[in-house]
Amino acid sequence: PMGFQVASSCGVHVGDGSTYSPLGSQGTSLPSHLTQFILFPPETSVSCVGHGREARISVSPAVPGSRSTMPAIAGKVYLFRVEVTNPLTTPSSNHWLLRVADQEFSGILGFDLQEFRESSIQPSNTAAGDITSVKLNFWSRTSVRGVTGSRHGIILITMPSGFALQAVNGLCSGFSGLQNSSRVVGDLVTCEEWLGNPQRIVLHNRMDSALAPDKYEFECQVENPGLPTPSLHWELASYRTEFAMDEDLLDTTLVEGFAVNTKLSSFAVEPWPGGSQRSGFEVTLRVALMLDSAVRSGDALIVRGPEEYTSLCEGGGFRSQLLPRPACSGARAAFSFANFTDATVPEILPKDVDGATVVTFELGAVNPETKPIRNILEFVHCRGVGSTSIPERDLFQGSSVCPGGAFAVASVQRELWAVVPKIREVTVGLITQKVAAQNQSSNVRLSFRLVSAGGSQLR
Repeated sequence: PMGFQVASSCGVHVGDGSTYSPLGSQGTSLPSHLTQFILFPPETSVSCVGHGREARISVSPAVPGSRSTMPAIAGKVYLFRVEVTNPLTTPSSNHWLLRVADQEFSGILGFDLQEFRESSIQPSNTAAGDITSVKLNFWSRTSVRGVTGSRHGIILITMPSGFALQAVNGLCSGFSGLQNSSRVVGDLVTCEEWLGNPQRIVLHNRMDSALAPDKYEFECQVENPGLPTPSLHWELASYRTEFAMDEDLLDTTLVEGFAVNTKLSSFAVEPWPGGSQRSGFEVTLRVALMLDSAVRSGDALIVRGPEEYTSLCEGGGFRSQLLPRPACSGARAAFSFANFTDATVPEILPKDVDGATVVTFELGAVNPETKPIRNILEFVHCRGVGSTSIPERDLFQGSSVCPGGAFAVASVQRELWAVVPKIREVTVGLITQKVAAQNQSSNVRLSFRLVSAGGSQLR
C-alpha cells in the first residue's frame, strides 16, 4: 500500500525447507491445527530488489543446473518474508497485491498499525516565550486499561525540545478533564508532569475501567520555546503500565506541531473613550506598535478579538496614516498587502532599524453584551498570504489566525479591558397597590434579567 517502503535488498527470507523460520526463527514451531502453511523447497536460492513500495523476488535452485519445483497445492500457502518500513499512519487503501509469474492476487487486506488516528494540536498562542493553552485531539484505537492490581495504563506525550509543561505540584495547569466523544470521562484520569521532566505530559488512567477506543481531547498549559522554532512533531504513545516499557506499547503516532514565531515587544492597545466599558456601547480600539520585520508584498496584518465582539470595523471607526482599509469578519480585521508590489508597500521600518516606524490605527467596535470568556486581543504579522488579489473570505478561513498556506512572522496577545454587562428588563413595582404614608414601609417587587452567569451577590 501507499506509504510502505521496501529496502533495496528487501531482507527476503524463505527458510531452509525444514523449519518455519519465515514466521520467526529456526526454533519456531506451529500448533498441530495450523496445516495450511508449506515451505519453499530445500536448497532454494532467492534474491530481491526493493524499489519504493515494491519488492521483486527471484527464485532459483541453489545448485546451478538443477531443478526445483513449487507445485500448486490446494489449501496450502507458501511462506516467505520481506522487510518493509511502515508508514506514519495506516493507509486509507490498505490492500496488498501479490503477483507470481503470470498469476495475480489483489485485495489482500493489510494490517492496522499501532497508532492514534486523527490527531491534532491547536495552540492558543504561538509567540516565543509565552504561555499557550494547547488542545490535543486523538482517536485511540486500543483500550488503555484502568487499575489492575498495582498497575494502570497511561498515555504519554513528548513535546519537542524547548516546550515546557506548566504544572503545580506535578499536576498540569489548565487541565479540566479528558473528554471523549460524549463526556468528561472522570476525575480519576489525571494529567501530570512525567517524572520531573517538563517536556513530557502523562495521562494516568486510575479508573477501575479502561479507556475504551474512542476520540478524545484535553487541554493544558505549555510554555513555548524562548526562540522562534519551525513546526516539529509531538509524539503520542499509550502503554499498558505506568512504566512505559517498549513491550507495553499500545498505540503511537507523531503529530504535526506548530511553529513558534517572534513575539512583538512593542505593542499597546487602549479603548476610547477610556474608563469603565459598558456592554452595548460603541468603543474605539486605539493600537500602536512597531513591527519586528518590514512589510512585504503578499503580507497581511491580522487583528483577532474575543469571539463576543461581533465586529471590529463598526461604522467609520477606521483610521490610519499607513495601513490600507481592512477587510473585516466578526471579531477579525485583516490589513492585506496582497495587491501591493514591493514598490508600493508602505515603508514601515522595523524596530531594530534607525528611525523605526510607529504604526498606529483605530478600529471601531461595539462592546459585547456579556463578558468575553477569553478576553484577549491578538495581533499577527502573516507572510505568504499571496501576491495577487484574493477573496476577502479567504483571509478568515480556518481556526488559525493566518490564512491557509501563510505563516506567522511575529505575534502578540494582550488582555483587553473589562466589559460591565448591563442588567436587562429592570422593573420595580409595589406588591400591593396600596400606597403607604410617608416614612412608612412598603413591599416592592424588583425584577430583572442578568446577562452573565455565575453571579453570587446583588447590591
